Formats: sequence, structure tokens, C-alpha cells
Amino acid sequence: MDIEGVFRAYYRRLCHFAWQLIQDESVVEDIVQDVFVYLWDHPTSIKGGEQALQSFLYSAVRHSCYNHVRHQKVHLRYMHLSAASISEESSYLDKIIRAEAVGELVAAIEQLPQACKEVVHLGYFEGLSNAEIAERLNISINTVKTQKQRALKTLKKLVTPEMYLLLCYLLS
Repeated sequence: MDIEGVFRAYYRRLCHFAWQLIQDESVVEDIVQDVFVYLWDHPTSIKGGEQALQSFLYSAVRHSCYNHVRHQKVHLRYMHLSAASISEESSYLDKIIRAEAVGELVAAIEQLPQACKEVVHLGYFEGLSNAEIAERLNISINTVKTQKQRALKTLKKLVTPEMYLLLCYLLS
């Protein structure tokens, strides 16, 4: 078997055949060349005539293309799972940080005087307006505003500057 003659006769045909399966010219050429390298390294592995050689070449190229596609799918699935894992880990860390921040804020709010604590709870956690808080607690709107200001001043002293900024963001 003259490998150079077989290469000339089948290379373009096999490349076209492989391109129909995976449509990536550089990969197609690599696959077809690998089949010919195998044939070069194992010249006695193909028994029979021209028909057996042709069947081997097309089968080898087809299987190599399918293996390449399978490998690409596995690679893409891994990349997708890896990205999802990183995203989940980031989300997990964000949740821990948020839980710690809220815990620190709640602990600081618990240290407020009772009147301030009630106004903060009703205004910021239950979402009541100043008028609704005043009505519920039977106090004036100005007292509600004063208690909110007093609460913010006290909280500023009780928490770190970063936590205070977060508190202002959450309460706005």
C-alpha cells in the first residue's frame, strides 16, 4: 500500500466528509491527518483491498469526529458547571456577609433606648410612615422624627463606619 498515493486520493474527500460533521476546518484537518498518521504507523492493520481501506478511512474519520464532538460537549458542560459553581460560591459568600452585617445591625439596634428601638422597628422593618408610627404609638410626628434621628446618631457610634453606611443604605 502506497501511503502517499492513498493520502492524495483521500485527503480532500475525508476533510470534506469530516467538515460536514463538525464544521471546524482546523480541527477537520487535524483529525484527517491523525487518521493518516495512524495508517502510516500501522501499515499492516488494514487487510483487504481498496474497499476495506476506504471503509477504514471513513469510519476512522467519523469516529474521530464524534469523539471530538463528545469531548467538546463534556468541556462545555464542565465550563458551565464550573462557572455555576463559582457563581454559587460567590452567592454563598454574599449571603454570609449579608447575614453577618444584618446580625451586627440588629445587635446595635437592640442597644438603642426602647423608644428609639420601637420607632426604628416600625419605620424601617415594618415600613410604616411617620404619621402611621405616630398614630400607633400615640406620639407626635415630630417625636417620631426626633427618635429616628437619635437612633441614627446612636447607631453611628455603635457600628463601624462601613456598617453605618450599609445601615443608611438599607434604611433609606
